[in-house]
Amino acid sequence: MAERTTVTVFKVGTSSGDAVSWVAYLDDVSLNRIRNEIDAKTLASPQAVLMSDESADIPIGGPYTNASDNILGPMFAAPDTARYVEVGPIGSTAADPKYTTSYAYLKDYKIMLPANGIAKWSGTFRVVGGMTRGTY
Repeated sequence: MAERTTVTVFKVGTSSGDAVSWVAYLDDVSLNRIRNEIDAKTLASPQAVLMSDESADIPIGGPYTNASDNILGPMFAAPDTARYVEVGPIGSTAADPKYTTSYAYLKDYKIMLPANGIAKWSGTFRVVGGMTRGTY
């Protein structure tokens, strides 16, 4: 059964202790966990494939505001600063799953300015070393 949620958790900080919610700035969050295939063929094992260590991308976006740009602009200007990111896909009630990392980097930040409409922003956190799955 699918879980319906309106209480997604998305927090960012330099550590778990100072992480703050970004939910007010977002209308889209995805968590893409990735493992690449490594071709490991030998004469003895022509079909051998190994899986790489996990990495992840976290695409995010929302309506552009001064408040969102005051956070994202300086963060993008500090590319070597690792961030703590916490994602709670269905909220933060006891036993709800959460995914965390202390090694996320804001790899892109884009501002979209339509001719007629709402200005929006999007960005992607690249996670090095994968996410840890736990519960609240």
